[in-house]
Amino acid sequence: DYILLNDNSRAPCCTEQRETGLELLKEVYVPWFIETGAIPIFMVTHAYWASRRDMSGLTDIPTFMSLTYEGYREYAEMVGKLLPPEQKPRLAPVGLAFLLIWEENLNMWENLIHQDEIHLTPSGTYLEGLIVYGTIYGHLPNPKIVL
Repeated sequence: DYILLNDNSRAPCCTEQRETGLELLKEVYVPWFIETGAIPIFMVTHAYWASRRDMSGLTDIPTFMSLTYEGYREYAEMVGKLLPPEQKPRLAPVGLAFLLIWEENLNMWENLIHQDEIHLTPSGTYLEGLIVYGTIYGHLPNPKIVL
């Protein structure tokens, strides 16, 4: 069994919010993981750049993504120290895939992000699902049976 979780997109990248997340994971989620025996999968959220939102301290999409990934790595490391080895947390690198697309094909990236400049379109959600699938099973689904 697996438990898929993610934090508010900006929380893992900001020190104070990250500390709150770590505390919540330790006090609330780790006991739940132990009780269920499930493997936690942290879905590393994508970075974004919203023109109508205060983006102070994040500099740009690559910086935002780097800080976010660092936060999720810290979450997984802390949780992993408190769980038995067979429940070692995994990272679903959704944000890293989105960053690669942003770097190599901005038009495609824009098709993955909703017009609010934050949330995902159905295509972005589909990509997110493929990455989670790959994280769980170690390969992508058979293209003949996937939409």
